[in-house]
Amino acid sequence: MKWFVILSVVPVLLFLVFGDKTSKPIPMGQASAPAQAVPPSEAPAVSKASMEEVDKLTLAYLNGKVFPSGAVVCKSEVLDGYVFIGCKNRQLGGESAVRLWVLKEGEYLAVNGSARQDLERLPSAGHLKEMPLPLPASINIEEAIKATA
Repeated sequence: MKWFVILSVVPVLLFLVFGDKTSKPIPMGQASAPAQAVPPSEAPAVSKASMEEVDKLTLAYLNGKVFPSGAVVCKSEVLDGYVFIGCKNRQLGGESAVRLWVLKEGEYLAVNGSARQDLERLPSAGHLKEMPLPLPASINIEEAIKATA
């Protein structure tokens, strides 16, 4: 029985490795049309923070020694036209509350109370600031924390 299974699998493997040599290429005239670019009006206006931008905030947390142990994890998401970065401390016992930031024109703006408290301990070269209060009505802190958690 083992040999039958092995022998029945060999042709399938050979086909997967070497393909069907009898098929012909599709002529260019019959190929599907190339993908169209998205018009600028339909393209998203804001994109997630780059890895470098997220790493810059992560490094500030590491250098400031805000968390005594564990790993600092930061994640970027875009909601309602804002670039949010949520940072938290991850340990074996669980995770800390999310520190919520908005990235705007190269500045990191502390949004929630946890991030605002961390500002005192974070080393800043002028790029870490508090977001002015009252927050814009379009910012939903709960949704942003869920998205960046």
